Amino acid sequence: MAENRSISLKEIKKHYNGDLTAYDLLLDYEYSLWGLPEGSFERERSKREVHARSALRLEELCFKNGGICIKLGQHISQLEYLVPDEYVQIMSQSMLNRCPVSSYNQVREVVKKELGGAPDEIFHEFVHVPIASASLAHVHVARTHDGQNVAVKVQHTHMTDTAAADYEPWN
Repeated sequence: MAENRSISLKEIKKHYNGDLTAYDLLLDYEYSLWGLPEGSFERERSKREVHARSALRLEELCFKNGGICIKLGQHISQLEYLVPDEYVQIMSQSMLNRCPVSSYNQVREVVKKELGGAPDEIFHEFVHVPIASASLAHVHVARTHDGQNVAVKVQHTHMTDTAAADYEPWN
């Protein structure tokens, strides 16, 4: 049984963006391939062009919606055995190298919320600039009060609020 929950404007926009992009891709394929004979040079060339345009639109959607959508784009970039080459090339060029980075103030708030104190209180040292950033989180170097060097994985601020909503349509 589905539970009642309120839907934010941000969630509505994500769904709208996804629906609009899917419709846009469908129309582009239909219109661009219309009347071109199966197996013809013109159809194959046109299909490659549509694949490239569609991959760029999908890439834009992934970054616009963020979070799990970026993760999905990263996954698509690894599916060379399943999706057209244009998708793999375009998605792998961007999805693995252009992930969001949260500001230190945002990092501070997430750490405070999750661990009960600011990074500078919990750790003896905490490097404000992340050493790595990914679609859902990034990693900071820190030193504990007893001198141990550690890596601290911090979810992006928007992920702490929207992770459940991002996964909801897939349930």
